[in-house]
This record gives sequence, C-alpha cells and structure tokens, in this order.
Amino acid sequence: MKNSKITKFLPLMLALMFCAPAFAVGESNEATSTFNLTLPDYLKIAKTAGGTETASVTYADNYSSATMTTPLTAEFTIISNLPTREVYLQASCPVSGGEGAKTNALYSTADSLDSLYLVFTNSTHLPDAAAITNITNSDKSKSADAIAFQLTSTTESHDNFPTGGVTSAWSAEKKQVVYTIKNGTTTLGYETATQVVPASFSTHDTKGTYQATLTMTKTTL
Repeated sequence: MKNSKITKFLPLMLALMFCAPAFAVGESNEATSTFNLTLPDYLKIAKTAGGTETASVTYADNYSSATMTTPLTAEFTIISNLPTREVYLQASCPVSGGEGAKTNALYSTADSLDSLYLVFTNSTHLPDAAAITNITNSDKSKSADAIAFQLTSTTESHDNFPTGGVTSAWSAEKKQVVYTIKNGTTTLGYETATQVVPASFSTHDTKGTYQATLTMTKTTL
C-alpha cells in the first residue's frame, strides 16, 4: 500500500519540478563599471612679455638725487587648478660673500603694500648684506652701493573670479608679498617709481649697473 502511494505521487512531483522557473548559480541581469579619472595639480607661473627691465639714470645738481628715464615694469601670469593657492612675490639683489650671493631686496616702511620698496645693488662693487638692512639709516655710508625705489602693483586681476579672486598681504617677518589666489588665470603686475628714495642715495653709491630681481614663486621664504 505504501509503495502504491509513492508511485502515484512521484509523477506529480516530477511535473512540478519541471514547471518551476530555473535559476543558474551566480546569474545577474545587470553589471556596472565605474571609471575614475585623476587630474593632477597644475601650476604655471610665467613672466608676461613686454616688461621694461632696463633704464638709465639722470642726476640732479651736485649728485643730490637720481631719476630713472623710464619706470621698470614686470608682469606675471599664474595659471592654477587648485580652489585656493598661495604664491609669493619675492625680490633679491646681489651682495658680497661669494659667487651668486644674494639677499632679500624688499622692505616696507609701514608694514603695508602701500609702502613697498625695492633695493638695487651695484653688481660691480658689491655691498655686504648689511647695506640693504641699513638702507633707511640716516648714515648713508652704511648703505653704500645700495639704492631703493618704491614698487607699486599695477595689475591684479583674475579671469574666473572678478571679485575676490586675489587677496594680498605683506609679510613683515619674511619680507615678501603673499597672494591667495583662486583657480583660474591670475595676472599680477609691478612698476617702480622713477625717483630714488632720498635716504638711500648719496655719493657713496658709486658708478655701475645696479640690479634687483623680482620672483613670483609657490615657495615661501
């Protein structure tokens, strides 16, 4: 009797098995592939063509003053893809102490960008670094062969952020200008005054070519 029941139900069970939906192991009806593209940091600092890097000088009576025949100018273009980045305006001038010796050539009389000055030194009769430190000293013999001219910013623009794309500050500690710029193209320009700073000039400043170098860089002093 028991075998008869099993025999009756077996065909029914087999029929149900064949009618049920079949699922293969590991089957899926969807797949995705996520691509990742990494953009590296980009920074390009370049000197814009067209600056004036050479000028001659005329004297007032009795060597009492010196005036450039034309102001010296420079402009830098910075292209950056960081949301915010700092770059630095620095300056140097040649001094004694070995081949290629230089020292910081920027100073401010009021810790402000409105009173920024650039020091030039005689590239033939090299002064020591103390002459630059003493540039505003009333004893002009202590700043022999070093003279100063005011430096002003003539251009400060940003293509992506017309307002707030560039901020600037004078670092009294490191004697450099700190610029905070947003991503895009930033243009910064500079121009010297033509009249020498009176306190920096005298007959202690001898004949020769005087030099100063402006540098725009991502590296702080």
